[in-house]
Amino acid sequence: SVICIVVVSILLTTAGIVAVAGKRMIKNQTDALQLNADKYGEEINTWIENEKMLAVGTANSIESAGNTEEGVIQSILNIHAEGREELLNLYCGTKDSRFIQSNQEAEIPEGYDPVERGWYQQAAQEKSVIVTDPYWDVLTKQMCATIAAPVYIQNELAAVIGLDVTLGTVTDLTESIKYDEGVYGFLVDSSGQYVSHKNKEFEPSEDAAVAVKDKMPGLGALLDGKKSGAAMLEDYDGSQCYFAMAQVEGSGWKLGVAVPTANVRESLFTMIAVAAVIAL
Repeated sequence: SVICIVVVSILLTTAGIVAVAGKRMIKNQTDALQLNADKYGEEINTWIENEKMLAVGTANSIESAGNTEEGVIQSILNIHAEGREELLNLYCGTKDSRFIQSNQEAEIPEGYDPVERGWYQQAAQEKSVIVTDPYWDVLTKQMCATIAAPVYIQNELAAVIGLDVTLGTVTDLTESIKYDEGVYGFLVDSSGQYVSHKNKEFEPSEDAAVAVKDKMPGLGALLDGKKSGAAMLEDYDGSQCYFAMAQVEGSGWKLGVAVPTANVRESLFTMIAVAAVIAL
């Protein structure tokens, strides 16, 4: 009877310690996941802010010139686009529907009116620099995102500066998220559609875009901000992962980071094994 009491006491004590310590360990691991998501989200935000500075700087140069003559604008665009390999194009749409661009190889379709384009109208409406969701660019024939800034001369909207960045640049940023084995990052636009993902079938194309909630309904609460921190969900390939989302402040986009549950629980299993040996 005494031996049984001692054995049961040891087992219960060990189980209690393992349960409490294990819960704390998983909490620390998921908190670390959220911190990493925030860190990488800030890195992408920094890149976006740098591109915004280019758009705003170009707009300020035209405002300083005080006119929208084609020669003046072309010179300013060429100067600001020089050495910026990540750009597909840097251009200006004026309120009288003229279109000037730095990329001379991009063919302008017949009847192209910049005033009717979404990037122009969005920047004009917001009256500040904006970032569009990915779309198919009719000039460069590629998927891109546009950063646009309005140009005001004598307090009136005179033009809008736009710059296109290829989604390849964005994809490279998210693919760099590999701080542990099996970890990957993905990017979601303000409409809740994938911008970048390791499964290329989820990335936008000329014909269609893939909504995150259609592929991963469980991520809905994290995307909508109804739930904070990390959540354990089944990934698109059937594996179990912890997911964390971080806001990319400069664009309205969100960065997601996925970590296999095995990575998080590895330390827990080690602790349980050690506790079992000690108890024995």
